[in-house]
Amino acid sequence: MRVVTWNILSGQPTQPDSNLYTAINSLMADVIAIHEVDHLQNRSNEIKTVEEIADKCNFASWAFAPALIGTPGSKWKPANHLHSHLQKIELNTSYGIALLSKIPVISWEYLNLKGSPVGLPLIVMSPKGARLMYVADEPRVALAAILENGITVITSHLSFVPGVNTWQLHKIKNWAKNLPGKKIFLGDFNALWFGKAGLKSLNRSKSYPAWKPKAKFDYILSNDLTATEISLLYTGISDHLPIGVEIK
Repeated sequence: MRVVTWNILSGQPTQPDSNLYTAINSLMADVIAIHEVDHLQNRSNEIKTVEEIADKCNFASWAFAPALIGTPGSKWKPANHLHSHLQKIELNTSYGIALLSKIPVISWEYLNLKGSPVGLPLIVMSPKGARLMYVADEPRVALAAILENGITVITSHLSFVPGVNTWQLHKIKNWAKNLPGKKIFLGDFNALWFGKAGLKSLNRSKSYPAWKPKAKFDYILSNDLTATEISLLYTGISDHLPIGVEIK
């Protein structure tokens, strides 16, 4: 089973003539976790991103877990973590994370995670260079897919505030103890290094910035499974590389 995690930066190209759906199809993932996912946002042509990916990349099962309603960096409110697909709720403009699977999903679970009350000045990279800007933190959510094959895939996009992201990962791990199956945790954990909550890393690759990776922000962790890391190339989409493993 090939599992991939990718912060897609709202599907924004960082190289001309790049296409999000072509990029995702090229990953040949059985399950993919995606982060910084837009839903009806102006900057991504007001599309329902996850539904479009599911349709064009042949994922039969999927769930979108919004972290906020509105637009990050502008006006927003906590989303109360409603799944647009599972509860058949027509969301307004929103932003969050998603899981898509070609393997049948028995059930979905999600967990509320508070963000940091303070933000940080961050260096934001682009192919043209870097800039320093203050970024406020946001609410976070964890999403789990309990698969028919006995594996539970859990993803989140953690806070960039040191210490807060570690606390969030520990909270997700404790929550996951009540979920069935062998667990695998993956996502953009926004940390160069941290304790990993006692979980073994299945990937070594650096993922940021995508065009010349120098930092490891994206992780695939498990104490229950062994895997072989896949070498995935820059797709021209996002400032993160996708990270993937083949579970043995």
